[in-house]
Amino acid sequence: MKLKNLACSAVFFSILLIGHAQAQNIADTGWYVGGKLSQVDLELQYRSMDPLEFDGPMLEARGGFRFSPYFALESTLGLTPSGSTNSDYIDDSALLKFSTAAKLIAPVSDKVQLYANAGLALLSFAYETRDNYSYNDDTESYVGNCFLLGLGVEFEVAPHLILHVAYDSITGELEHSDDDYYNSNVDLDATFSQIGVGLHYQF
Repeated sequence: MKLKNLACSAVFFSILLIGHAQAQNIADTGWYVGGKLSQVDLELQYRSMDPLEFDGPMLEARGGFRFSPYFALESTLGLTPSGSTNSDYIDDSALLKFSTAAKLIAPVSDKVQLYANAGLALLSFAYETRDNYSYNDDTESYVGNCFLLGLGVEFEVAPHLILHVAYDSITGELEHSDDDYYNSNVDLDATFSQIGVGLHYQF
């Protein structure tokens, strides 16, 4: 599944629904809070080795403050508690994401707006492997600060209630969380993509 193609389709579908939106002026300023359900893909690459691929649904809390019709600051906290990977040696895996980004907004009308955001994201990827010799479970995790870029569309479905469709891309390096681990000097190149749909309430 190619998330970029899904993102374009979702944004186009959202624009088609704009005519059914009701409501107040979407350009109101102030606090907003909501949530989002996403499908995420994460690829971890070490040198020329085959990448480790992870995917799954992410549940995300989202909130921010809109300073003007054209600018906002936004933070998100998302968790994929159990995803799937392309490795036969991983029993279970999870992904945590925290991001803070500046949001540049282009109002199209009083009911719809497009936006782009850029900022920083913290990714934490943990997985559990089984030792084939001792049959003991071993949990490892990689953490890193990354760069985030995103696009989205928002429109009102009821007074103060705004539906949004968003695509985010995150790139950076993840390091092993245990400095004493024998492989702690291994940095993994991380490529993260996410397509999601959510609602937020504008106060």
